[in-house]
Amino acid sequence: MIKRSVFESSDKGRSDVIYSTLTPRQLDQRIKSYEEKYGMPFSRYRRQFSCDDARPWEVSDYMDWENLLQERTERGARRQEADAIQSVENESSFETGLFRTCKSAMIPHKRRRVSL
Repeated sequence: MIKRSVFESSDKGRSDVIYSTLTPRQLDQRIKSYEEKYGMPFSRYRRQFSCDDARPWEVSDYMDWENLLQERTERGARRQEADAIQSVENESSFETGLFRTCKSAMIPHKRRRVSL
């Protein structure tokens, strides 16, 4: 899913952002720039933000900042999911290899009749 937004900003003009093309470093830099610009993390900014009182570029900043954080969160979730899948695949290949190794030990041996 490609998330794309067009924003109007007083200091940057119009910008077209495709979040999926941003590197993790770019995401972090843009998030940090908003935190420095407004002097607080997004969670606090969101609590005090009011669409009715905000200037147009502040609404754009809010939406961009929120989308940046959401993209970073989604990437983290996808990374964790991929790591979990890889872990399961590694475990199953280990178990399969272990089963192959121990399979010969689990095959019942034919009993020999011994005459006394």
